[in-house]
Amino acid sequence: MTALIRFFHHLYFLCQKELLSLFKDPRMRIQLVMPVIIEGFLFGYAANYNIEEVPYAVLDNSGTASSRDFLAHIEAAPTFSCTAVCGNVQEVSELIDAGEILGAVVVPEDFEKKLLHGGHGVPVILCRKSGDRSHLVAGRQNLFPAAIFIRYEAFREIIHMDSYSTVYYDQNGNSKEFSCNTTNLFLRGNYTPPENITVVGGKTGTTNAAGHCLILLSRDVNGAPYISVILRSDSRDNVYKQTAAMLSQIGK
Repeated sequence: MTALIRFFHHLYFLCQKELLSLFKDPRMRIQLVMPVIIEGFLFGYAANYNIEEVPYAVLDNSGTASSRDFLAHIEAAPTFSCTAVCGNVQEVSELIDAGEILGAVVVPEDFEKKLLHGGHGVPVILCRKSGDRSHLVAGRQNLFPAAIFIRYEAFREIIHMDSYSTVYYDQNGNSKEFSCNTTNLFLRGNYTPPENITVVGGKTGTTNAAGHCLILLSRDVNGAPYISVILRSDSRDNVYKQTAAMLSQIGK
């Protein structure tokens, strides 16, 4: 025990001596402060967490003027970059598995037909999510469809519904019926948004690396849209509480 006390006494006086020497010498003071300032500037320019140039592929099963117009809107968005046009779902899967794209837009065959008959020709979004990058991809997986489809009234109507039913086609051309209920706990009444905010709808997601995530489209009392994103929350309860707290700052 005595030896341990002597060691810490020796360490204390050694640190004191080095600190005194450091602050007495003006050159040492500069060497202590300047690297921190320089690194701050360098990392400020080098580190960029903006989502830019997200590579994606296109599979246009419709091949109509409506589908081409829709895909042109996506291609015009600066955030996304179309790197491949695929002929089938297998090609899309291979590109995703190879890591060459982060997602794909698959337009169904009846896209234009549904639009002409007043329906919703909803494309399918395929996204990569694997390994250590899953927390990044989870955020992009939420942002990818939201950034594209938010301009479409049909999309806003669908995400505001309590339930939704549709028919889609698999890679063999077989029609499949699909029905689902909303998992948005704001719309289901489990959580209440701030008084001045109307929740339109959103997307939830959970992975081990990403935690609980929620992207939400909301409007204020003047109808102005807001997209809120919470990533890496530690529980479903907290992700909604954190979203509500974020929305409460609108208008302040």
